[in-house]
Amino acid sequence: MSGFRWGQSSECLYIGTRAYGKLRVWKLTEEKDEYQLRLLWSAGAKEVCFAHANLEEVVGLSQIDIELMKQHGTIGEPKRDATDKPFHEK
Repeated sequence: MSGFRWGQSSECLYIGTRAYGKLRVWKLTEEKDEYQLRLLWSAGAKEVCFAHANLEEVVGLSQIDIELMKQHGTIGEPKRDATDKPFHEK
């Protein structure tokens, strides 16, 4: 690991790591006396390949997310209706 930073909010601890050409941001929370570490996002070397991933039946994506995923080779159209909002708007 070549870098490590953190920042704390009232609810959790955010951790940033840099290693092997990748930058990652993690979220550490405590729930019911258990710690949970979740990867929020990652940048750098390709880790996820969207080529031929099918978006049909997928819910909760913003229009920008859909467009970005399509640029990287996804197929199909996600489900959208009046009650379907992207996760960041819920």
